[in-house]
Amino acid sequence: MSATVSVEFFTWMKQVTAANNGKKYYMIGQVKDVPSTVLVTLVNGNGGAMMFCQKHSHVYPIKSKCAECQNAPIEPEADNLVTTCDKPDFER
Repeated sequence: MSATVSVEFFTWMKQVTAANNGKKYYMIGQVKDVPSTVLVTLVNGNGGAMMFCQKHSHVYPIKSKCAECQNAPIEPEADNLVTTCDKPDFER
């Protein structure tokens, strides 16, 4: 993820509960170029923002990634796209 995060802010704030810490957050914006991720702020918090993975309901710092997404098993379809090469096409 780059140092800049682009967000499309919502005109409403839906409340969500994070599965990894049990705290309640308000969704404040959709994070562009990061699928299934929204920007959230803690209910009755100090106004700071964090990322929220809608797929796994995990909250995490902006400069980090969802632990569940990072450690998710590779889907067999994606694994079939990977090829190996015993002998490279070029000589050194």
